[in-house]
Amino acid sequence: MSDRVLESLNDGVPAPVVRRRARIREVLQSTPAAEWAGEYYGGDGLGVNVTLSLAPGAGIAATWFGCLGLYASNEGDVEEGADGTLAFHFNRPNTRGSWNPTENFPSRVRLVRWGERRYLLADKEMIAFVNAMHHGWEPAAERQGLFLMAEGDEERPAPGLPGLPREVLDYVRSTALEVQPISIEDVMDSDGGTGPRCRFRVHFDVPAGERLAEGIEFQVKFPTGIYQEFRVVGIAGVHVSADGEYQRNCRDSEKRPTSDWVLTSGAFRPGGGGVATVDMAAWGSATASDGRER
Repeated sequence: MSDRVLESLNDGVPAPVVRRRARIREVLQSTPAAEWAGEYYGGDGLGVNVTLSLAPGAGIAATWFGCLGLYASNEGDVEEGADGTLAFHFNRPNTRGSWNPTENFPSRVRLVRWGERRYLLADKEMIAFVNAMHHGWEPAAERQGLFLMAEGDEERPAPGLPGLPREVLDYVRSTALEVQPISIEDVMDSDGGTGPRCRFRVHFDVPAGERLAEGIEFQVKFPTGIYQEFRVVGIAGVHVSADGEYQRNCRDSEKRPTSDWVLTSGAFRPGGGGVATVDMAAWGSATASDGRER
């Protein structure tokens, strides 16, 4: 079959990617698979629908579909590292160009098991996964989600805690940490093609001995109706700074944090496997910095 016909039958996916995915699926069906082999999906079901297919010896095929069709695709080889990571060596550039160096697909991940579930997480996603646990988004009960999860695993149980690295698991909270801002800064106020964007930096103190990492998020508990995360950007002893960015109606006075606000880290409650669903409005906020179109 010619490349043109093959691509027309596969929603415009380049022929090398289609052929690579076919080889991978043959391997998945015909031979005992490595623990990490399979097909993984991550996305919101709208502008982000990423699928990775991978198997030993057959490599990786990756596609990203959105509201306007195919946004990106690639294929290449998989290298399994001694440290358990998987490195993807793509045959074509994995970015949109020098104007946007954000990767279309992860280039290095590690397999994380949670009960019968399998996730592929990049190191930079580990703290985000902790946040998702605190916010009740993981373990997800739906196919759509923030992270690459093996197809069908949303139906599988996820008891206890996930197999995250120990240094990451240490940040998973069983009780919520609640704080109030001591001071607030306006660190950005600009107009873009989608309207005004504002970033506020809140400063607060935490009890001595509390374990926090940059990237840990706090949601607004009071006042109610403010759906915004404040992400930790600096820690100096008990003094913490966290940024929250608004993209709509950000100049409304009620959107500006005050010292009366109460922020909460949230907490993970074991035994809730298969009950969490992703708040897609919050999903957009949580991933707005990844450069992906929505």
